[in-house]
Amino acid sequence: MAATVKALLAQATELPSESRAELAELLLESLSFDFEADNRDAWITECRRRAREHAQGKAPGVSWDDVEQEMDEFLNAKNG
Repeated sequence: MAATVKALLAQATELPSESRAELAELLLESLSFDFEADNRDAWITECRRRAREHAQGKAPGVSWDDVEQEMDEFLNAKNG
């Protein structure tokens, strides 16, 4: 992961949950996916639901270290 991306992530993770959810939504919208509008809307709805549950304390968070380790393990197994 590029240093710039890590720095942005570090800043973003300090935002309140609602702001992080909004940022995630904007980032997803900026990507060029070949999804139909229904799928896009469903993903946005799901992201909002998950962010709301997290903000209400109903869904535990996962540390970036844990996510990064899991991604590394997945990619190593896939490319292994």
